[in-house]
Amino acid sequence: MKYIILFCALLFASITGYSQNLVVSEGAQSKRASQPGADVSKMLDGDNSTIYHSKWDTNAIPDTVDFYFYNVKSINELRYMPRPAGTNGIWQSVDVYYTTIDDPQTFIKKGATQSWANDNTLKTFNFAASPIAKPAIIRLVISNATDNFSSCAEIKFYSSETGNLYSDVTCDLGSHTLSDPDIKVLASSATANTANGDGLASYSIDNDRNTMYHSRYSPSKFEVSPSNPAILTYNFTNNPTIDYLVYYPRLIGDNGNFGEVEVLYKLNGQTTFTSLLTNNIAFRSAPSIITFPSTLQNVVAIQIIVKTGAGGFASCSEMMFYKKQNFDNSISGGIFNDDLYTALKPGTTQAQVDAISNSFFKAMANCMMASTYNYRYRTQEYQPHGIVKTLAAKNKTAPYSEFENPTGIYFDSGSEVIIFVGPQAASHSISLKVADLTVHGAYVINSYYLKPGFNSVSITTGGLGYIDYFTDNVSATPVKINIASGKINGVFDVTKDSPADWMWMAHNTVHPKIDLVGKYISLLYDKDLLKKYNPTDIRPLISLYDSVVNIQFQQMGFGKYNIMPKNRMFAIAHHTGGLYAGGVGMHFDYSWGEENYVSVQGILNKDDGDNIWGVAHELGHYNQLRPSLKWIGMTEVTNNIYSTYAQFTMGPSKYVNIRYERENEGGVIGGSYRNYFNDAIISKKNFAAQSSVRGNSISFWQLQLYYQFAGALRGAPTFEERISGAKPAPTNGDADYAMWLGDMMQVQRGRNDTGVSNGQHALNYVKDACDAVKEDLTDYFLKIGLLKAIDTTIVDYTSQTYKITQSDVDATIASIKAKNYPAPVSPVIYYLSAHSLNAFKNKLLADGIYKQGVVESNNQLTISHSDWKNVVVYEIYDTADKLLEISIAGMGGTTNMQTILSYPANADYVWAVSYDGSKKLVYARSAVLPVALISFDAKLVANAAELKWSTSSEKNNKKFELYSSTDGVDFTKIAEIVGNGTKETPTNYQYLDKSFKQSAYYKLVQIDFNGTTTSYDKEVRFVKGLDNRADFDPS
Repeated sequence: MKYIILFCALLFASITGYSQNLVVSEGAQSKRASQPGADVSKMLDGDNSTIYHSKWDTNAIPDTVDFYFYNVKSINELRYMPRPAGTNGIWQSVDVYYTTIDDPQTFIKKGATQSWANDNTLKTFNFAASPIAKPAIIRLVISNATDNFSSCAEIKFYSSETGNLYSDVTCDLGSHTLSDPDIKVLASSATANTANGDGLASYSIDNDRNTMYHSRYSPSKFEVSPSNPAILTYNFTNNPTIDYLVYYPRLIGDNGNFGEVEVLYKLNGQTTFTSLLTNNIAFRSAPSIITFPSTLQNVVAIQIIVKTGAGGFASCSEMMFYKKQNFDNSISGGIFNDDLYTALKPGTTQAQVDAISNSFFKAMANCMMASTYNYRYRTQEYQPHGIVKTLAAKNKTAPYSEFENPTGIYFDSGSEVIIFVGPQAASHSISLKVADLTVHGAYVINSYYLKPGFNSVSITTGGLGYIDYFTDNVSATPVKINIASGKINGVFDVTKDSPADWMWMAHNTVHPKIDLVGKYISLLYDKDLLKKYNPTDIRPLISLYDSVVNIQFQQMGFGKYNIMPKNRMFAIAHHTGGLYAGGVGMHFDYSWGEENYVSVQGILNKDDGDNIWGVAHELGHYNQLRPSLKWIGMTEVTNNIYSTYAQFTMGPSKYVNIRYERENEGGVIGGSYRNYFNDAIISKKNFAAQSSVRGNSISFWQLQLYYQFAGALRGAPTFEERISGAKPAPTNGDADYAMWLGDMMQVQRGRNDTGVSNGQHALNYVKDACDAVKEDLTDYFLKIGLLKAIDTTIVDYTSQTYKITQSDVDATIASIKAKNYPAPVSPVIYYLSAHSLNAFKNKLLADGIYKQGVVESNNQLTISHSDWKNVVVYEIYDTADKLLEISIAGMGGTTNMQTILSYPANADYVWAVSYDGSKKLVYARSAVLPVALISFDAKLVANAAELKWSTSSEKNNKKFELYSSTDGVDFTKIAEIVGNGTKETPTNYQYLDKSFKQSAYYKLVQIDFNGTTTSYDKEVRFVKGLDNRADFDPS
């Protein structure tokens, strides 16, 4: 009887779950928005009185909720506790899916659909007969819930197993004494031919890196150059033997970091110095080891001739000299398979390990025997990368990452680190960089030189480790290094690592940050936030950043010209500091929104895509060609070449608009364009005098739209078609319109900018753009104000002069005209926006019926796009034919379904402008239509000037008068042409000026029957004659 009772008790315990162990979920995410204060975390807070609830104004069904797990052996039951009162959102039909740690991307359905009652009682799904082993994600898909809401008080998961899936086994080599055998040779004194104040040469041998030698910079600068080098002489007593020297640059800043140096020596008994070698240290901020081609014995003095230095200076915190001693390999027991001690020889026995006398090598061998020596991170091959500043100077960008080759290892302050280095360190300067970048504004970075073979490094300040292997030869052999010390933190490489690797790294607690390595960018972000938004796979986030950088590289022409840099860009984030580009790289601020930088959806879709703009904007700062596209005033402008493209092709309003078209500026959606038009077109301000940075940026955006998306209206490939390989580059020397930016930048990279002024850079850009597209864009640049004389001072982080003379403008225009480029298909590129891209690309004319689909109310016009199609801009005139305002189609709203125009009391005529410049009357307060000039053109034909003009409608038009001028100032009437009175259909006019001989300007004047005269002074046309004189802007 007692056995039956015991059996029943055990059975009851099993059924009721008393033997179950609660499994804690790492977190949860729902694909539906939650009601404020009722987010998904409420399901896991252990409090039945708080609930998750979908947004009250949204249909939440189906709802998908993911729960994340790591280091869990298995799960065999889940329990759903509905809200304690009420029924809204109670789950009634639920499907369960799961993924595993081994394959966190593949979802498998678990059991049948769960049907639960619409009440407040606990619901349970038990699958003890077939537990989920090594779960990564458990997904609940709710297909039926009360009133189409979704709610939950608590979700709990259980397992019959205890303990963790993984045990944290690490190899700890402990504290060992293993000293560097090389002997430091002390210089007895040091002198220099130039020094500044207290910056004497002796400070370079005082064994204190906080002091330094520095060449003279006050009261006058000693300009270091090959013809005027800084010369440092180090004297020795006792005639030592020296094999190599180590140059330590200054700790802070880089002025004076050595570039090209020559090393000379003088031996005992010699009276003159003998040249030993030359070396290019390349202004590196890391220590550089210079190995002598042969051992020097009986040394009296070493002389360093510094031929180039950063900023034209020379500086040195320490200069150290060494005699090399061979490392005693016998202490390792002879059981390792190579000189770097990367593995044990096959067949090594425990007895052989136990026989090693040296405690360090015995400990390392024991770790290898126990398979706890982490070969993934401790024994790696590190790649060479281009010298950062050399690459930046070549490509005219800011310097890219100084944090290549992350080791994935953290080094404690005060620790002794043992590192074995391959032979490449004999011919290249290779060093260990230890960086503490945890606290914004308090970075500590130290570098330690590495020589071939054994290295013992004393770490001064703890941090993550990186191998500096920067060289002019990026094809050099990778260096193999065995880092036997330090703690494994991990580094995720998108080309090597898996989601399972990521889950391990995300849960590693050695250091709060982790290095993420993409193909084109490296990120140093916080694990907790990365894990929160990317719990099972970090690759999509890295790939997104990679895509942004790759597109910028392609826009710059790196791909087309086969100069893609091996070096990556670098970004770091903290909970403070703001967004900026500079210092160690791009900086992002979590306090501006965590999702904005660590979540793919947050970057792409949150805040109307302004986050993808922000990421591309800061990266773009580094990729502004300087100074060719970064003349004064352009700091916050030309980096938007990259952010406009990124937002347009990747943001939530993909291929519809960007912030310029939909952002509220000056109280108007699309106001950026209004301001741009007012400054450039109506007020005719110089480009540099226009009021808005965004207005300046719009001009670059328009050329991108026209050539990269609209195919120059010639059916040319788009930028995406070109870089994807879908369509080839043009042949026969035709313009590669889609790649115009890259073609232009390639020319600018090869230009010597020495002595070029800000104004000349702007004019060079005008010429370079015309050359890239092989079209005459002078009318466009005249319209936007770049081809206007100016002499001013611009404050753009710094204050500089910006000057363009009229003769500069004339010369620029003449040089472009001399190339006989055709005009672009559209004469109104300056009106182009994302909203009118389709009309431009497909050459669609504005179409609508006068006053139809137009509503006037409260000094505004609302124009329906169902009635008015393919409009580029709307021009608003007063009764005196004065242009009051220009608005892009879709202005005033975010849907591009209507346009809302300002229509004040003095406004009258509203014209819809087409891609070809033709106009159609939309609305007018006047009862009769005005004379509307569509076009006025003049060209040379058979030694005569052919003049053509067109009107779309006419009111009381008596006649036209034609005037000519040789200087654009004084005009003489040459002809009268009868008008058509009042007419609502288009009319074409033509006149041939056979008296034309030399270059001339032509102007059109219209006269009403009542004598009212309209002179089209803004439409003056120039025809080049036999004198071949260049045009200028007579306005």
